[in-house]
Amino acid sequence: MIKHWRRCSFATFAALAVLFASPVRAFSALGAWRINADGVLELRTTPNVNLTASFDAGGGNRGPRLWIDFPGTPTRPRNIAGAGPIKQVRIGAPEPGITRLVIEFLPGTQLDPTQLKLEGVDSNNWKLQLPNQLGGFIAFGEGNVDRVDPVMPAPPPEGPTAPLVFDKSLEELEREGTITMKESQQLQRGEYNMLQQLNAPTLSKLCSSGVLGKRECAK
Repeated sequence: MIKHWRRCSFATFAALAVLFASPVRAFSALGAWRINADGVLELRTTPNVNLTASFDAGGGNRGPRLWIDFPGTPTRPRNIAGAGPIKQVRIGAPEPGITRLVIEFLPGTQLDPTQLKLEGVDSNNWKLQLPNQLGGFIAFGEGNVDRVDPVMPAPPPEGPTAPLVFDKSLEELEREGTITMKESQQLQRGEYNMLQQLNAPTLSKLCSSGVLGKRECAK
């Protein structure tokens, strides 16, 4: 799975992205977030961190979701009521040492993941333009996104960055018959001990599709 700090693209469906396996970071790299009235998600993080971003199309009574993972554990999990086309924002820890920011939209909302791009403004600020056609955005968030942190030395350049492409989601693999509904639900809850019950071809497909992260695939 490709990762970088400058730009991430939500391409096809994704379900799990597990990075920063060790050591466990004590404090979350997410300092503040805000969705402004123009539908721009703004983030302030600690300098020079790597993020991962994922998308799920939802379905039925569940709207589409996008989520971003940050290194470090949040001080407290919480749910924040949404506004406009956004149903809810959730902040939690899918596993120790990871903070996950989830933005869930209202059921029936149509999003094209290929048009969602999380871009690094500088070493500790990010932005993501949500589709303008959704309209009705109301500004809300947590913390001070505009705070200026002390300048930290930038890491050496790694060369040109490419969009981060996400592969198949758990839902798509479930439709294909690669995994069962029960197995999909267990993976969504982070119950990775069930992986030992899967056969080698299934595990290989979960790894190659991007559903499992490097740590799970290395076991």
